[in-house]
Amino acid sequence: MKKERRIIRRPNTTEFFRARIHNAINHSGITTSEMAEFYIVNLLDQYREVSKLFADEGDGPVLQPLALMLEEAEQADALARRTCLKRLGDTALYVAGFFTDHVHKSLVNLNYYISMGGSAYGTLSAMERKKAIQELYYELATKFAVLVKVIADVSPWSQHIDNQQLVRVYARWLESGDERLEAILKREGIDTDDEQHAINP
Repeated sequence: MKKERRIIRRPNTTEFFRARIHNAINHSGITTSEMAEFYIVNLLDQYREVSKLFADEGDGPVLQPLALMLEEAEQADALARRTCLKRLGDTALYVAGFFTDHVHKSLVNLNYYISMGGSAYGTLSAMERKKAIQELYYELATKFAVLVKVIADVSPWSQHIDNQQLVRVYARWLESGDERLEAILKREGIDTDDEQHAINP
């Protein structure tokens, strides 16, 4: 008997990320160009593959430090330098946004990622001759910190949170006053407007 072949439909991740990013940008209150929004969507879709983000050094996947990426860029010729800088900017933006909690627990803070990534995109903008691409990199550089928050909003880690994570988010919010963290706390029932930050009954 001949087996019936079934067509397996894979979800369109690009469209999924496009909808989530578009909503997150609208919620953030900032304005971005269509090119910047498209760039972020493609970035999320691209890094679904672990091999695009991590290098395999024998003991498993390893994330190359941003400082080493910058060193490679500085030692490379003009063409290779652009590739290295783009990788630096993309990695910093993705990791800072998608793995914000990991960044807060690492030896370097979030501002380090924002500084390194923003500088990489800024340098790319200065090197670029095509006006549209130059403006795109300039926008990514100047709005880097806000775009990190946008990506963090679509991260699966921001959708589901356990008690330990909630405590870490609360502690970080007390320290930074980050509006995104405050929104997460309010979603989980923490009244941040109250003087004692009591949990809603």
